Amino acid sequence: MKKCANCGHLNPDSAKFCQKCGTPLTSNPHSDSRSNNDQNNAKVVRKHHGCLWLVLIMIILLLVSGLGYWLYDTGRINIGGMNTESKSPHHDSEASSLKKENERLKKTKESVANTKSTNLSSSTNSSSSATASTQTSSNDVTPLSSSQKSAISSAFTSWAAHRAQMGNMAVSDWYFDHGSAGDSDWVAMTSDGKVLVQDNGNPGSANYKIQAIGGVVFYSAKDGTTGLDSGLNSGSNADGYSTNMSFSKPISKYLLANNGVVYELKISAGTSASPTTGFTNGEGAGDGNQTFQVSQDSAAQNELKQLISQNK
Repeated sequence: MKKCANCGHLNPDSAKFCQKCGTPLTSNPHSDSRSNNDQNNAKVVRKHHGCLWLVLIMIILLLVSGLGYWLYDTGRINIGGMNTESKSPHHDSEASSLKKENERLKKTKESVANTKSTNLSSSTNSSSSATASTQTSSNDVTPLSSSQKSAISSAFTSWAAHRAQMGNMAVSDWYFDHGSAGDSDWVAMTSDGKVLVQDNGNPGSANYKIQAIGGVVFYSAKDGTTGLDSGLNSGSNADGYSTNMSFSKPISKYLLANNGVVYELKISAGTSASPTTGFTNGEGAGDGNQTFQVSQDSAAQNELKQLISQNK
């Protein structure tokens, strides 16, 4: 109710003029204050409720997100109310099949690579065998006179002396010698058959496809000589190599043949040797129980071929 300030009459709140005296009515400050407070309280309540709803919605979203991640992480997805596994048995089977196929392809690839390597190795070995066979064939034998053989042998010895000095070894051209035992031909057994070393006419050079040109022997000298050792044959045949050859170190004899091949006889450390080691005659003299092999010294092989080409 509004009280008229002029006559004290109580008028309804909606009246603007006093019903008794017609004086304009003023607003009730206490009533307005309460009204404003009520409105502010209502706004605060509504704002508070809005914040609560917002927090509640965020919590629900977080819960839903966490639940979805958990379901995904455990491999299950709820589709149309049907709970199924994201990785079906069909998927696992297909993955396993692909893995097996990859392993099979990998094994196949390795097998093919091994086969190629084997074939290449076989081809190389066949080629090497064919080359060796060609080298020792009668077509590659070069007829040489005594002077030609002497020139080739001397030049090869000089080359070998340089090689021996670099290797801190000694070398001598006294690779073969014998006493007066027997009057038949002296030969060396090689991987390509007999090689005539000394022609005594029994049975004679016509019976041998391959003939020796000369040779050298590599060793460690007792007196420390390196390179060419001219004093190795300073003793008698009975003294043999004992004059200056150390038998405690390996020894190698190189036999130069007119088929362009260098044959090598390796004598192990601790084994004694003599000029007849590796050679024998028809009477069985000498020490021919060992076989010369094609030397793996490619430099020596090339040197002999070059010397034959220059002197034939």
